Amino acid sequence: MPSTPLPLVDQYHAAEAAGRFARLMALDAVWTSYLEQTEQVPASEMPTLRQLTNSMVELLSEIEGHTQSLHEIITKQPDVVEEIHRRLISDNGLSDVQKHRWQALVDKNGGIVAFATEAMETIVRETPRECDTIQAKMKVLENGGHAPGDLSYECGVAVGMAIGFGVGGFWPGAFAMAAIAGAACAG
Repeated sequence: MPSTPLPLVDQYHAAEAAGRFARLMALDAVWTSYLEQTEQVPASEMPTLRQLTNSMVELLSEIEGHTQSLHEIITKQPDVVEEIHRRLISDNGLSDVQKHRWQALVDKNGGIVAFATEAMETIVRETPRECDTIQAKMKVLENGGHAPGDLSYECGVAVGMAIGFGVGGFWPGAFAMAAIAGAACAG
């Protein structure tokens, strides 16, 4: 938790955003892994794939509002975001390589506040397209075709989770997501 705690409502919104992001990443991992291993989806798997798709689309719709809340925290409390960043690179929660990747990513993107702000704006901007893309891929799969998985803004989701977990004081989650962001966003 930052040394100057945020109001409970902000901590709650940050935790909700991070939790939704985590669930979305987990479902996307299942979706992507399955589609990478399957040339054609068997009819017996189609109801589950449809359920997975619907869950992802529903989550994406929810995430838009949670992302707005996290964006407000970032822009209204930049000192808290800076403090989270300092802890991520000074604590022993990340290896030296992970710290270097995270710091390089932050530096390349104009600092932690600018980087986190842009990540949240990207998620809000791209969410409607992401929903349409997932639904279009599902139609291709239902018609016997093949479609790749993977969200287009995994980087922003990882950054949002690192900040969201940091705001709430869940440092193991913040460190893990900073490490993932450092790797996922580098490419």
